[in-house]
Amino acid sequence: MSQAPEITDITELFDRPSLEVPDVLRRHGLLESTQVEDLRPADLRPFEVNAAPLVRLDPRHPHIGNHGMYASFPSGLHTFFTPPELLIWGTGDNYAYLILYFQNLVAGSYSASIEMQVWVNSKVSVTATGSAGVTVSSGSTSTPVTFSVPVKPNANGMAVVSMTPGTTDQGFSWFGTSLTKI
Repeated sequence: MSQAPEITDITELFDRPSLEVPDVLRRHGLLESTQVEDLRPADLRPFEVNAAPLVRLDPRHPHIGNHGMYASFPSGLHTFFTPPELLIWGTGDNYAYLILYFQNLVAGSYSASIEMQVWVNSKVSVTATGSAGVTVSSGSTSTPVTFSVPVKPNANGMAVVSMTPGTTDQGFSWFGTSLTKI
C-alpha cells in the first residue's frame, strides 16, 4: 500500500470537495478517527492553563497568520450576534463540519479551549491531531460551554481541530477557540 504524500501546506486540502477533506486529514494523521467519550455540557471537565494563548480564532478573527478555519456548507456567520457566532448544521445530504488549522507550531503539547453551544437534542464530535476524540451532547437543553481538548502537532508543525454535527439534522454554534502551549 502506498503512503500518502506529505502535506506541506494545509490550505491545499481545502481546494478539494468538502466531503473528501476529513478523510484526507485522517490519512495524513492530522485527525483521530475514534471518539472515546460522550459528554453532556455539565460533564465537560475544565482544563486549567496558566499561559497566555498563542492564537485565538473566532467568527470575527477567522484567520491569523498561519492559523485559520474552514467551514463546510451549510454554515452561517453572524458577527453582530452577542457573542458573534458561526453556525454549523447538517441539512439534507450535506456533511457539515468546522476545521480549525494551525501551522508552524513547535513540537510539544497544546490545549485548544473551545467555546461552543450544541443545539437541543444534538451531538457534536470533536477531534484533534494527536488526541482521542470526544462527543458533546446537548440533550433537551442547550447552553454555551467552554472545554479543552489536547492537541499535538505532527512532525511538520501542523495540527487541526475538527467539529462535526452528529447527523445531518443537528448542529452547533461556535464562538471561538484559543490555542495554548502547555
